[in-house]
Amino acid sequence: MTKNTKSITEEEDVISSVLKKVNNVLAIYLSGSRLNRFNLVKTDYDLLIIIKENAHHLITGGLNRRRENFNTEKFNIPIDAKVYSGTQFARLIIKPTPVSLEPLFMKPLYVSEDFQKNADLLYSDEFQKELLHNDMNNFFKASFSFLRGLEHVVEEPGFTIWKESKSMLQAMKYFRYLDDIIQYGTLKTVRTPTVEELAFKKKIVDQTVNKEDYLKILKQLQQKELAIKKYIDQHDIITKKQEINYDDYLRFIILGAEN
Repeated sequence: MTKNTKSITEEEDVISSVLKKVNNVLAIYLSGSRLNRFNLVKTDYDLLIIIKENAHHLITGGLNRRRENFNTEKFNIPIDAKVYSGTQFARLIIKPTPVSLEPLFMKPLYVSEDFQKNADLLYSDEFQKELLHNDMNNFFKASFSFLRGLEHVVEEPGFTIWKESKSMLQAMKYFRYLDDIIQYGTLKTVRTPTVEELAFKKKIVDQTVNKEDYLKILKQLQQKELAIKKYIDQHDIITKKQEINYDDYLRFIILGAEN
């Protein structure tokens, strides 16, 4: 007679393996390509892990952020985790960037009983809108700065389309987030790539993406950046922190792209 054992999912395997490998876990958030649904079948799990600080950490000013890399026990899935103390995590989200904030816009894979109230607050629409609205400028600047990097790298001798096309896919995502903030005041499409993003991702996967594809997307994002900056300046969105009329914004963006 065989003993019945409960089959577990990949996600359960990830959670179980993290809790055995990392001490004092408060919450586990999904990040990276799996969060954005850009992942391939065998892509690793990128995680953001918050851990409890002990007395030594508090006395010495906290522990250093660290990375943990290991494989899960059952399915041997590679894990790439960034581990933060609660204090470090709080500092991370004070100056919001696309990378630091996007995990918060999905419920955590795991949350301890001690951290549940905090997790509920972080996931609340009211908190997320306030967080973005209070430092919208930093979020926009981070997205524009990322685009600057893509402009410079294309002129470098070591430019490789395979590597940089993945960065371009990230830039497309960041500009989608800017639309989210302007339309909703929060990030609504973290797990909903656009048709254009999916088409570009397919070219990357099929290894058919070329430099012309890269430059075409780069030009589109540059035009959109100029239109967004002009709209922000004319309507004084950042300093006044006022609500944005999305229909007005869309008309402005379309006209800006055409000019």
